Amino acid sequence: MTIDIGYTERNTLTQIQALLAPLMLMQIGSADTITAYSIEDNDLGVRQVFSMMMQVVIMFYILGRSWTDFKSNSGFTYADFFQYDEAVKFLERLEGGNELPDAKLILRAYCRFCWLKPHLENWHPSPTSNVDLQKLSIEDCEYEEVFRITDSELGFMYDVLYTKAPVVYPGLVLRFISFISLITTLCGFSVLFKDGFVYNIGAGMIHYVLITCVILEVYQILKLPFSDWAIVQMIRHYETFPILWPLLRSLAPTSATWIRWSNKMGQFNLIDFCLCKNQNFSRIKILRHWGLDMKLRKQLNLGQIEVHPKVKELVVKELREVEKIRKQDKDEFTKGGEWTIQRYQKELELNEGSRLIQRLTTTITKRPFDKNIVIWFITTNIFSNHPDYEDTTEASQMAAIMRISDYMMYLLAVRSHVLSTTTADILFQYCSKTLQMWLTRQK
Repeated sequence: MTIDIGYTERNTLTQIQALLAPLMLMQIGSADTITAYSIEDNDLGVRQVFSMMMQVVIMFYILGRSWTDFKSNSGFTYADFFQYDEAVKFLERLEGGNELPDAKLILRAYCRFCWLKPHLENWHPSPTSNVDLQKLSIEDCEYEEVFRITDSELGFMYDVLYTKAPVVYPGLVLRFISFISLITTLCGFSVLFKDGFVYNIGAGMIHYVLITCVILEVYQILKLPFSDWAIVQMIRHYETFPILWPLLRSLAPTSATWIRWSNKMGQFNLIDFCLCKNQNFSRIKILRHWGLDMKLRKQLNLGQIEVHPKVKELVVKELREVEKIRKQDKDEFTKGGEWTIQRYQKELELNEGSRLIQRLTTTITKRPFDKNIVIWFITTNIFSNHPDYEDTTEASQMAAIMRISDYMMYLLAVRSHVLSTTTADILFQYCSKTLQMWLTRQK
């Protein structure tokens, strides 16, 4: 008996070409390829469906010319369609509740996130239109819970505007079916081409590509449960799939330990910046030419600390005071901070002719916000070193005020766009130069 080696090689090459078509479709059609998904992009779904149709036509054209064995292609083809169905599927609305306190906070954050979407085109008011607004309120929450709810709420907003999370998590079932199809294809390929690896390098390359796809898919699936979106989906479906309840009970408490950006706050001390004479990079001509000397000095003086519980408590307390005043008299917020002066005038029992009240009025109402930040920073540093106000304990109110002051100076120095001011850089250079000259004379 003779073996036509040429025919065998041609047949193997044809089967490999037939596998490349669904492999290409699966990788292009995956929801993980959506890198800048935006809920406001009304044509995204239409473009995705149109793209799928064009790629399916190309895939069937390749399969029609290279089809040799249905067994070696069917698993991959099924995986392709499940991947595309997952990518096109939109985010469904939330139903049901939960009894876990940590999951309850995430659920409240998600409801508040949905409630803030009426400004979006094609927004549908469910599910929060039928929800009691009192359930969305955070007035009865502790300050730690307020920060956690805000963390999750901002996370949902960021994911919807800049990531693919809204189209990934609703298609978990389809994703698992697609993964099983991918595993089946890998096993079938290994069996059918077990002799082809010896004399055909293409078969070996495809085998390694399949293994890489499986590893990437396993990694992506393992990462899916560790997010607020996953917890919301578990809350929706744990009654239908009871197996999700133990997973929800284990993941919800650990969600409090997940890293979130609002657990950190930048710090910049203008006085320390001015005292660092050894960081004068303006002598380096190339840095001075490109304007990098000041930026480099700023970066070397930046700091980052965790938000202390006392800071959270102080911020939440002040925000609730502001909300209370807003409900009493909405016109107060159109008077450039006069409500602040009236508030502390009442607390300190001072009259309008008081020197302190007059200076506060000048500072708050007659100066721009960026200048107020510098004045506030210098004032807090003076008071922190005063014998009557000095308190070195970590949880003191003065320490919390100093952290907030350094954070506001951090925004002014390196994140001025957050403050919506156009003169921050000029003001910073002037203040740093003036303060440095004053500190030099004091020595």
